This record gives sequence, structure tokens and C-alpha cells, in this order.
Amino acid sequence: VVSLGTVADPEHRRESLREFRWVVLEPVIAYFLCCWFLRQRGDRWRALGGWALASAAIALYSIGAGLAGSGLAVEGVVRIRGLHPHPNALALYLERPLMLAAAIALAGTRRSRWLWAIPAVISAGALVLTYSRGALLSVLLTLLLAGWLTRHHRLTVAFAASGTVAITVLVLAAPERFLSLFQGGSGSLRLNIWGAALAMIRDYPIFGVGLDQFLYQYAPRYVAPEAWPERFTSHPHNLLLDAWLRLGLMGVTLLICAAVTLLRCLRSAARKARPLGLAAGLAVVGGGVHGLVDNGYFLPDLALAFWLLAAILELELSSRAAGAPAPETG
Repeated sequence: VVSLGTVADPEHRRESLREFRWVVLEPVIAYFLCCWFLRQRGDRWRALGGWALASAAIALYSIGAGLAGSGLAVEGVVRIRGLHPHPNALALYLERPLMLAAAIALAGTRRSRWLWAIPAVISAGALVLTYSRGALLSVLLTLLLAGWLTRHHRLTVAFAASGTVAITVLVLAAPERFLSLFQGGSGSLRLNIWGAALAMIRDYPIFGVGLDQFLYQYAPRYVAPEAWPERFTSHPHNLLLDAWLRLGLMGVTLLICAAVTLLRCLRSAARKARPLGLAAGLAVVGGGVHGLVDNGYFLPDLALAFWLLAAILELELSSRAAGAPAPETG
């Protein structure tokens, strides 16, 4: 709320109010609704199962649409985007339900493992076809963490090996896309955007520039000449910088508190053998890792996913959580 009164350009306060509704007010309301309506553990399993299946359906549609010619041709590949405006946006959305389903599959029994593995594999297929390097890396790292926390050490080694092979195959199949990271491609643009964001923070260190204000400050004042093709970017492609610029030092404090709380919840979920809570936490971790190089929270679908997963974590770890015991895991 404080950020609404401290926007760098009052002429764009309307955009700030809109984003406050989209990524703060409505998702937080959804959090409380989830905490109320998903108090029974069986309801939580059904809700997340429905989300995983719906995301798999979106993944299938995106693959089909890409094959029909709606993809984005760039750097020697055709990147699918489905219903999203950009392939990276599709990847950001898919990685959370993908990690959720994959983590539950890891922790589940042999029978339930396949039920969750199917939507995870479908979403993973679409994720690969987005050619999002940040998403691929975040999913691989989070899967390794999931294998370690669930004590499936053989699966962890298998994930590491298969992930290394998959990345090698992708690099060989689409060298221009992946090697451009080191040859003046989007990697260099990211560095320019981060430099501009740091310059913006130096000018507005306490309160930042406000919600949804990065674009209106970046293009006219901070964009580097070599980054001019990306002058219409609306965020700094880093969760820490984004929180600082949108919410000021208060945003940085909230982000650090959320990270510490998440780590504690992951340890607690692993110790208490709560597969649903552990999977929800790992899905948040996956989004956070990708958020180091892209948008980690400040989109309506990402904010809603975060608060849904936060509600699941709260309910799973709360001693007041009611309902039948969780399905057997092994």
C-alpha cells in the first residue's frame, strides 16, 4: 500500500493500482479462500491434482499450437508459447505445477507415482519446447533438491545424469539458442537490464519506483544503447531487483523473510513426511530459482500460484489441519 503513494511518476499511478489488485490483493484473498475451503486434506489433493491436469492440458494445447505454426522463431529454433504472449511466460507458468507433480511422484507409492508422473512428463515436454534456459535449469536443480529431500538418492543421480544428457542434446540440436547466452544474445541483454535496475535503485533506494513502474522509468532514462531492442521490458528480470524497485526496502525485507520461512517449511515438511507440503514448497523453490533471471512473482498467474502453494504449505504443516491422513507414501 505504501508503494501506491510513492510511485516515481504519479501519471502512471493507475497502472500501479491495477497491479496491486492483480498481484497483491486478489491473490491474497485467494490464499484465505484456499485456507478455508481446503481444510480437508482430501480436498487439497484433489485441488492440486486438478491443477496439475489442467496445466498438462495447457501444455498439450501449446505443443499442438506450436506444431500448427503459432510458435516464435528465434535463434534457430521455434519456441512454443500457447496461450501466453511469450515462450518465457509459458515456461514460468508450467514449471510450478510441473515441479509439484514431479515432487509428489517422487514421494508417492508405485501406484500413485504414475498418476502424478503423467502430467509432469507432459508439462516437461512443453517446457523443453519453450527453449527457456532459465526454466530448464531451475527445474533440473529443483528436481535434484526434491530427490535429496525425499531420500531417493538413486533417482537423484538418475535425474542428474538424464538432465545433463538432455541439456547436452538441446545444445547440440539448437546451438544458436543456447550458445547465444555467451555471444551477445539475451544473456548480455540481461546484464544491461540488471545494470539499469541497479542505477534505478541508486536513484530510488528507499521506496523504489512503485508497482508496475519499471517500464516507464527504464526506456526514457536508463536503457543502454545496446539494450535498445529490449526497451519495452516491464521488469528487471531478477526477483530481488524486482521486489526492491516495486516495493522498496520493504519488498527486500519481505522477500528475505519469505525465503527463510520457505526453507524452514521445507525442512519441516520433509521431517514430518508431508509429501503435499514438500511438493508445494519445492514448486515455490523452482519458481524462485527461475526468478533469479526472469519474473519470479509479479504476474497474475504467478502470484496466484504462489499464494495457492503457500496455503497448501500452511494447511499441511499446521497442527490444526483437519481431514483424512495423506495417501500412503513410500
